[in-house]
Amino acid sequence: MTLSCRRASVLISAAKDRKLSPRERISLLVHLLICSSCRRFARQLEKLRDVARSLLADLETQDVHAAALSVEARARIRHALGEP
Repeated sequence: MTLSCRRASVLISAAKDRKLSPRERISLLVHLLICSSCRRFARQLEKLRDVARSLLADLETQDVHAAALSVEARARIRHALGEP
């Protein structure tokens, strides 16, 4: 069975938060081999994650901007990014 792009995008996102099952992983890899749009989506999602991490790091090192986000908000962002 071939994955739809919609299902592939869900799996691409899910892979950032959990380990995919072997079946999900293989299905996604096969889909990514044939679908340039989903490969592009995966790269864009990774870039967004990198930018969010970078912005969080910048906020933590700059006291002026750190006041804009509470400690709790920064912790939620860190948690969402899968960082300690």
